[in-house]
Amino acid sequence: MFAFIVFEIVAQAYLVATLFSFKEKLNSFINKNVLKLKLFLVSLLIIVAAISIPIISLPGDDFFGFNLKFLKHALEWDYFIGVISFYLLTFFMWKKIY
Repeated sequence: MFAFIVFEIVAQAYLVATLFSFKEKLNSFINKNVLKLKLFLVSLLIIVAAISIPIISLPGDDFFGFNLKFLKHALEWDYFIGVISFYLLTFFMWKKIY
């Protein structure tokens, strides 16, 4: 599961970087604002992953009297919503050509 998350974020970051390098050539095909939003989302996912690794790796569900079970579950589900929303933004990024 961890490998899936890491490679998913790496692939998304690589795709956004590649699209940014070709954005002038793709100007008539993509919405630049959505591309910027995708860049923000991927950056946010990387930052959240870096911050949450120590929290997720704590053994057990109790840390100095704090119940981390619900925090870990909420973090996991919210993170996956962020990863999957990347694909929804991809749908909105492409312009319809008639």
